[in-house]
Amino acid sequence: MTDTKRRGASGDGRDPETGRFVKGNRESVGRPAPRYDRHLSRSIRALLAQGHPEGGTHADAIVRAMVAQARNGNVKAAEWVADRAEGKAVQRMDVDIQRKAARLAETYGLDPVEVVALAEEIARGDDAHDGLE
Repeated sequence: MTDTKRRGASGDGRDPETGRFVKGNRESVGRPAPRYDRHLSRSIRALLAQGHPEGGTHADAIVRAMVAQARNGNVKAAEWVADRAEGKAVQRMDVDIQRKAARLAETYGLDPVEVVALAEEIARGDDAHDGLE
């Protein structure tokens, strides 16, 4: 990439047509993760990977302890085990999306079919687009 392209036409690292920072620019390179976070995560992972006196790793021992607590009726431990094994459950909202979206479309003179479809995408968590284009 040329140095002119990195700096952008105006020298500020932005594409003159879109105004976005171009790849390789030197003006705005983004914000790196704080060092303490990376160090702490690295330390925790290293400790969890170490051998445990009862066999396996410390991570294995934590999982065994949480499963044992879940078996003994600890609801929080059961939730923790289920979340890690199956993924967190999606929260559902008890909302009549179609009715409210259609009313919104009518209020603003929009196509109800499009508004209902967009509302259902949002409710499902589909974020392919945010509807603002």
